[in-house]
Amino acid sequence: MTFIQRFGDALNLNVHFHTLVLDGVYDGDPRGRAKFLPLPPPETREVEWIARRVSRGVMHLLIRRGLGPGADPFLADPLPSEDPLLAALYGASVHSRIAMGSRAGQRVLRFSPDAS
Repeated sequence: MTFIQRFGDALNLNVHFHTLVLDGVYDGDPRGRAKFLPLPPPETREVEWIARRVSRGVMHLLIRRGLGPGADPFLADPLPSEDPLLAALYGASVHSRIAMGSRAGQRVLRFSPDAS
């Protein structure tokens, strides 16, 4: 199960995924009851194989959509021309900068409750 979270702890733009993954499988017995069977952790080579396959798949998808390495960023993302204010706000947020007002462009101050 995966859900998309669109903000970070400072309520800044930080799109990322939270995923719940089982470390095993369910198997039905002859009476129709499900039994959970834990699996061993994947080996390094298995993780590397999956990472390479996903990487290739994402690259092929981006190229098919015209978003490969040689893509013009202004054509790849219409947001700056369609809604420049929103694009500026997103840009400031992902760079931890203040977007508007007298402190525009300055870094966002962060305070930690653990700091002494």
